[in-house]
Amino acid sequence: MTQPTGQPGAPGQPSPGGPPPSWQQPPQPPQPAPAVPPPPAQSWQQAPQQPMPPVAPPPPPPPPSRTAGLTSTVPVAGPAGYVYGDVPNRSIAYIIDAIIIGIVRLILSAVTIAIFGSNVANLQSPSTLSVLVFAVLWYGIVVAYFWYMWTKNRATVGMRLLGMQIGHEVDGRTIDNNQAMIRIGAMFGPWFVADLLSAFLLGVGVLANLVAFVWFLALLYTTAKSPTHQGLHDQYAHTMVVKAARRAA
Repeated sequence: MTQPTGQPGAPGQPSPGGPPPSWQQPPQPPQPAPAVPPPPAQSWQQAPQQPMPPVAPPPPPPPPSRTAGLTSTVPVAGPAGYVYGDVPNRSIAYIIDAIIIGIVRLILSAVTIAIFGSNVANLQSPSTLSVLVFAVLWYGIVVAYFWYMWTKNRATVGMRLLGMQIGHEVDGRTIDNNQAMIRIGAMFGPWFVADLLSAFLLGVGVLANLVAFVWFLALLYTTAKSPTHQGLHDQYAHTMVVKAARRAA
């Protein structure tokens, strides 16, 4: 008697597709996805975080020294092909002009001595009339010299020798008569007033000459301080002195 063969799928019999799960094993529930832990809560003991302050811009470069313009030869922005005329070059040019018109001063002094009988150049007992006439004639020559050179040649002899010229501060055109007279008045007016006062009151004249000298120093200082080397006399007359630029190496 043969044993009956087991039917597929019957309990306790193997399945053709593999062993079925055990009936004694409880069903496995699906595994949940791992939860992302929440960020840690801020402790009440911890100080609140302040927002970061904005980054401050870098400090500006220090301003140039007030005396840097006295000897600087570095080309700066200005009219094409030129740099601003600095104090040393302008001073040398003025000395050259002073020597030239100083010769005329000696001739005028000799004429004054011959007419009025006093040595005006050395102030040896000059009369009031002699000092007055000499001052008027002398400053008339000074005005004529600088007015003609600035308005006709754009430069005095000394300026021309150092490669400088004067023009309008905006476009460099030749200055007009009004600009020339304002500039002359700012440069030589205090000296002229001092000489006139010396003809009448010697003590007041000495004080006036001291004031004129201080004014002269102020012109030098403002010329050196200005980025465009325009002193008070240039600012009043709207003029600018330039020098031919050196060729870059």
